Amino acid sequence: MELFALYRPGFPADDVNAIGEALLAAGVLIPGYIPPPVGLLNIDALDYGRHALGQSTIVLADRNLVSEVAKIARRGGLDRADPNGLIAARLMAFCQAMEIMIEPSIAYHELAAGNGNGAAHAELGWFRSADFGQAQAWIDLALGRTTRLTSIPAPQPDVQDLAFPLKRWRRNYAVALKIAELELAALTPGQRHLDLLGWMVEDFLFAGPAAIFAAMYFSPQAPRKGMFKSLRSVDRDRALAGVRNAAWDITALSDFVWKIAQGDAAGRRYMLATSDKALAAAAPLVLLGPVANEDQPSLAEALRAWWSGAEADRVAASMFDQIGVVEGRELPSRPADYVDACIQAGEDRLRDWTP
Repeated sequence: MELFALYRPGFPADDVNAIGEALLAAGVLIPGYIPPPVGLLNIDALDYGRHALGQSTIVLADRNLVSEVAKIARRGGLDRADPNGLIAARLMAFCQAMEIMIEPSIAYHELAAGNGNGAAHAELGWFRSADFGQAQAWIDLALGRTTRLTSIPAPQPDVQDLAFPLKRWRRNYAVALKIAELELAALTPGQRHLDLLGWMVEDFLFAGPAAIFAAMYFSPQAPRKGMFKSLRSVDRDRALAGVRNAAWDITALSDFVWKIAQGDAAGRRYMLATSDKALAAAAPLVLLGPVANEDQPSLAEALRAWWSGAEADRVAASMFDQIGVVEGRELPSRPADYVDACIQAGEDRLRDWTP
């Protein structure tokens, strides 16, 4: 594709390519679509998609990365010894150069839930200031030509309520509490996952991203570190805080899936940007089906990274079987406070657990 004529005069293609290669090497970008053969961040392919196909690409950035972007803006520069800060600078540089929108997704709802609206709006203001269009300044920062950003608009006040409870998060929190309860039970990994699926279908609702997250967490071989922080702590409030954090990770996955479904008809393509290794490992699996194709493996094949072959097949088959059950019946009638009751019961059981 000879597309450089579409770029503005003086477009720094070599610099942007180098930054894109660094982002790919970091493994922080998960596409919600099948990338072109030339590569996910190939600037010609992205430019062709935008100008010839009318596609817009949007990056859903997680809490860690948007916080790093805001920190750079607030400080007016970058500490290059900070690996997450460098990733955030590269992400901003690439996206601004390629006219890709960065959306904080649920990040500031998460911050507001833990630290209040004031803290969330303060950081969101700096993030929006950082997202001011100055691609070359971010490129120079990302490539180490400077450590300073000299032009950052002052944050603008906002009064939106970001701390209100998200319904999706509350549902995922109820499921996360169940995952934690099963992890603490004397069960095999496979039985834990089967019991979770049975509970979701019979007593709650089927949440596909949560089932994938649990398939990773319960597995014998996955990198589980940090997925449920302090679960076995003697301080049960710390354990519950870890479950709430896991629920935000699950909600990031479910938001990713929802945005992809909404964006298909509108010509919007989404990528998830995360420096969380567990989230980055789980995210590609939420898009897989029961059968492989030439571009993607089946879910069972992907799960073999974490489970033995037979167990991976069983875990995947159980998930698709339960999806079939849910799709073939009417939604059960539940009281208005049913999710609240599930959360309360789950919290009580975790508080009562003793090491």
